[in-house]
Amino acid sequence: ILLAHLAPDLRFAIAEGTPHELGAARAIRFGDGGPLRDNALVAVTGLPDYRNALLFEPKGDNYRRAFFRLLGTGGRLWVRAEETSTRHDLSERLVGRMRPFDSLPYADQVRGYYGKLEVTRLLDLTPLQRRSRGEAGADPLAAVTDRAGERVPLANPAAARATVVVDFPDELLVTLSRERFAVEEDARRELERLGAPVGPGREEAAAFVYPVRVAPAGRDAYLVACEQRGFATAVRRERYPTTLGALATAEPGPGLALGLPADARPPLTLDEGKRLVAVPVGPGTPPVRVPWERVDSIQVDAPVEIPHDAWVLIEGDLPSGYGWAKALAVVLLLFLAFNAWLLTRSLRGR
Repeated sequence: ILLAHLAPDLRFAIAEGTPHELGAARAIRFGDGGPLRDNALVAVTGLPDYRNALLFEPKGDNYRRAFFRLLGTGGRLWVRAEETSTRHDLSERLVGRMRPFDSLPYADQVRGYYGKLEVTRLLDLTPLQRRSRGEAGADPLAAVTDRAGERVPLANPAAARATVVVDFPDELLVTLSRERFAVEEDARRELERLGAPVGPGREEAAAFVYPVRVAPAGRDAYLVACEQRGFATAVRRERYPTTLGALATAEPGPGLALGLPADARPPLTLDEGKRLVAVPVGPGTPPVRVPWERVDSIQVDAPVEIPHDAWVLIEGDLPSGYGWAKALAVVLLLFLAFNAWLLTRSLRGR
């Protein structure tokens, strides 16, 4: 029984010491007939998903290990990395032992963890762009994929909550502290003195924040003026909550049709002379069209699926580190031979 449990490690101990180069992870063909083999020493390159890595510390070890997927593989290739919390030589090339994911003793626990974890996925905008151009057969909800080409598992895509991140290349967000301006009107009046159109502001606990439209030619001078007055500035980028169904079912037209509720915050703005005014939104108003070049991303939260044909690369596992398996196999074989000889001798004595 012990030899049977030792067989995988023993096979790896006598494997070739030169890793088999698999190339890019996203180009690997998974399934029967693919290049992946159990107990093979391989080298693969890919983009690790460090952001959603699972860190754990096995009993008996004094350092943490990281468990993460390689993007672009549809969740079929994972990595158990060694000492990622302390080392600084992380790279896209990974070398180690290849094993089926379900062969891990903790496979069910890891699969359950990622099945409950909500991971932010940046959607592929191509289906929505084709829909906005009115192309026949363009259904963004037919197969929702992210920018890495992986399927996004959504129980009800039409009702899935989505966040549209919009860039405002001609606008800045200027923050004025409440310590200097106790009243919103005073803060707005001081900001309007700089000459640029000021939009509807929002009040925060410690400051007033205003969108300001500044032409690129005059941006440097405006930033200097804000710095001299102690006003904090940032490039304007806003997040607008909506549903994936609302984006996918809008009528074709230029740009992304962004249907927003009447109380949408922060509001979209329109330049009207010396001031920026909020674009009318809500029931009875046409959806706001945002040019595609200003749509930074569309994000949804979804779990990560680990298929049962997934593989895991155990980084740092080399055949040279399994000499103990050979020694233990020799001891077990000698013990087995000794018991067989002793049993035979005992039977002959009788």
